[in-house]
Amino acid sequence: MIAVGTYKGYTQIWDVAANKKVNNLHGHTARVGELISASQQIQLSLSLVVALFVLNAVISLISVLTLTSVF
Repeated sequence: MIAVGTYKGYTQIWDVAANKKVNNLHGHTARVGELISASQQIQLSLSLVVALFVLNAVISLISVLTLTSVF
């Protein structure tokens, strides 16, 4: 199976082995340019959590360095 986004706002589900469209999902009013699976969404969410953790650590380090350079 493969999912394909169209310029008319549809998401089509195709059976590649049978070379046949099995579903045409409606709901968007503009182009569907990107699709993501549930496992990719979880991986993306975990990456975002790690990035926010690192950003918080960097901000804390900058705060400490700024405070120590003042005194």
